[in-house]
Amino acid sequence: MEYTLIKLLHIGALIMWLGPPLGAWLMLRQARASCQDETRLFEQYRLFYRLIALEHIALAFLLGSGLWMASEYSLWSAPWLQQKLILVFAVLLPIELLDIILANVLLPHIHQRQYEGETLKPWQRAMQNFYHGPFTNFAVFVIPILTLSIMYLAVGKQALF
Repeated sequence: MEYTLIKLLHIGALIMWLGPPLGAWLMLRQARASCQDETRLFEQYRLFYRLIALEHIALAFLLGSGLWMASEYSLWSAPWLQQKLILVFAVLLPIELLDIILANVLLPHIHQRQYEGETLKPWQRAMQNFYHGPFTNFAVFVIPILTLSIMYLAVGKQALF
């Protein structure tokens, strides 16, 4: 029963980690392309950052429940888990840590200042452009592939190589 509850938490956290940020990104992308009202666009950014914060809370639950299951059931030596952990800690976590710094710390303040009429410094504009351009494009490409690989390892319990 305990395993089932932790697994349910783990899968629920996976859904909350993937769903809200995808919806938030699609919503913001549309708003940036079509919204002419600065106040409304600013509100869309605020909602976007709140949903991204929810994503990062879900990520903490996802990592915590996964590590708990690995410890509780002594799975550390399983080749599929070792490969899964490499993908999580070597690829996924660096992307998410950068996302946390940008989307939870820097960019909300930058957008607030911009909305209040301040002229952004070049580094602030560069952070906006990086996050909403190359970083997001990279994440939208890599994270689905990474997630499918991790899920394959978790479901099949077979190493990739």
